[in-house]
This record gives sequence, C-alpha cells and structure tokens, in this order.
Amino acid sequence: MIRPFGFRVLSIGGSILAGLGFLVSWATSPAEPNFWSLFFGFGILSGIGFGFMFTTSIVIVGLYFDQNRPLATGIAVTGSAVGSIIMPKIIEVSTNLWGWQGSMQTLAFLCFLSALFGALYRPLPKRRKKII
Repeated sequence: MIRPFGFRVLSIGGSILAGLGFLVSWATSPAEPNFWSLFFGFGILSGIGFGFMFTTSIVIVGLYFDQNRPLATGIAVTGSAVGSIIMPKIIEVSTNLWGWQGSMQTLAFLCFLSALFGALYRPLPKRRKKII
C-alpha cells in the first residue's frame, strides 16, 4: 500500500482521515453521542487513519537508518507509548473544559496538525551499491 502512494501521501491522508472521523463523530450527534456516528467516525475512519499514520511512520524510520535501525525504531515506537500515556490526560482536560464535543474537536485538530509532520517526510536518498 505504501509503495504506489508514498509515505508522505499516506501519512497526510491518514491524518486527514482520522481528523474527519473525529469530526463525523462530533457533527452527526450535537446533543448526545450517537452510537452509529461514533462507530463509523471514531471507530472506522479514525482507526484506518491512525493505521496509515502509524504504519508509515514506523516503516520510514526503518528505511532511513542502516546502522542504528533497532535504536531508531525503538525510539519511534516509544513515542507512540508516550502518546498513549499523555493523551488520556489531554482528553480528560478537554472534556472537562468543553464537554465531549470539544474533546472530539480537540482530537480532530491534533490529527490535522499531524498532517504537517507527515509533510516533512522526504524521499529516501539514492544509495550506491557496494561492489565487493
């Protein structure tokens, strides 16, 4: 899936898809959460978007590093673990301040913001083959 589209396109597309998933969850049920809008937006759209974002970011780290690939991959995966620790607190604060709708908008904003980081992906440099 990555090869025909490229890392940058899939990462940005995943960010936009995840952000749209949160907006669908918020916009289709203004008063109280609707099961089907949460299922489709929060579950399916955001899940596919996060899958694109995570997969491209882990694979591109493995392609950029030759010598210290395990260390670089470990740092990248640790970033997702740190996000898993920090995000519940951010969601709790945004829910207390703005309700569940504001929390969905905050998550959508963070997803759209991560598209900027996906835009920073650069093509891999051409490597010369070693002749033995």
